Amino acid sequence: EQIFKFENVGRPANDLRDRRNLIVDNLSRIIKVSVHEDTSGRLRVDIAGQTLVNHINIYELDTIPRSSSVSAVRYPKNNHVDVDDLVEVVWKNTGEKVNITGGILKGFIDMRDGIGGREQPLPGVPEELSGTAPASGQFQPAPNLNTEFGIPYYMRMWNLFAHSLMITFNEIHSQGYTLNGETGINFFSDGRAGFDPSAPQQPIAKFITISDEIRNDWNNIAAIYLDDEDIANGIDPTDAKGNNKNILRLLDLRHRTYVPECDNMDNFTKALVSTLGVASRQAVHEADNQEMLVAEMDRRRESVSGVSLDEEMANMVRFQHAYNASARILTTIDEMLDTLINRVGITGR
Repeated sequence: EQIFKFENVGRPANDLRDRRNLIVDNLSRIIKVSVHEDTSGRLRVDIAGQTLVNHINIYELDTIPRSSSVSAVRYPKNNHVDVDDLVEVVWKNTGEKVNITGGILKGFIDMRDGIGGREQPLPGVPEELSGTAPASGQFQPAPNLNTEFGIPYYMRMWNLFAHSLMITFNEIHSQGYTLNGETGINFFSDGRAGFDPSAPQQPIAKFITISDEIRNDWNNIAAIYLDDEDIANGIDPTDAKGNNKNILRLLDLRHRTYVPECDNMDNFTKALVSTLGVASRQAVHEADNQEMLVAEMDRRRESVSGVSLDEEMANMVRFQHAYNASARILTTIDEMLDTLINRVGITGR
């Protein structure tokens, strides 16, 4: 508005324009915007075609928290792994979601939600475990894009890992015997009173814990295992002190194939960490490339609209030389006039 008023009466507003350009530059780093200025000097700033600033009119943004209930709010959670208090960026006057297509904010949202929202089910994994199947009355369907980017993907993979580990570990542990000869005891629990491997709790990695039986009495650790030979020899679990075969079976889980889409526990964790490392390195390279492009665009813009110190110095030297040349011309003319006036015709007097 100040720029418009100044220039409308013929006064320059270069300083105000520089300050406005700096503000727009900072805004464009946060969120992708397009800027338009008409012939009369009125400025409009848009976000994906929606007006943010139109001369003196400002349309504010706001945030609305997500909810696990579709009927409760306009924007439900995207994923089972979503924590509480996540928000959507909306237009304050309409409540419509802002279409954020670029900038730092876009990067944070993609990392938080995964690109495209909920991803496709993991191969060979129940939808309830992979975090893609909404529970009854919860979780609005999101774009079905399969991508390995974003926090939800890695949380789902760790949920898968924790669930597979818990089920397999409990299966082996429950086949062993305690020092008192008891069997059928689970080592891990998902935090509920009754463990049901067919109905995993979400997110399982958050709730996995040692079972109450083990926590209350360490003697309930089933270290003893009776193989076919022991059974054939009639060995009783209460007389099998020193038998640690079940512990060895549990340790062997490290090399067993029990995690879907992976050979064993070691390979699963290595593959997941490697995937994260590759994605991180790729993101760093892309960020570096974008910074180079932005720097080049800034340089070109400054070459047109900014002040070049080299150019100004060259102009100053050029003007200095022109001044010196003009001074020498004036000195020469002065000497000529002095000669004509004071010396010509003196001998004829």
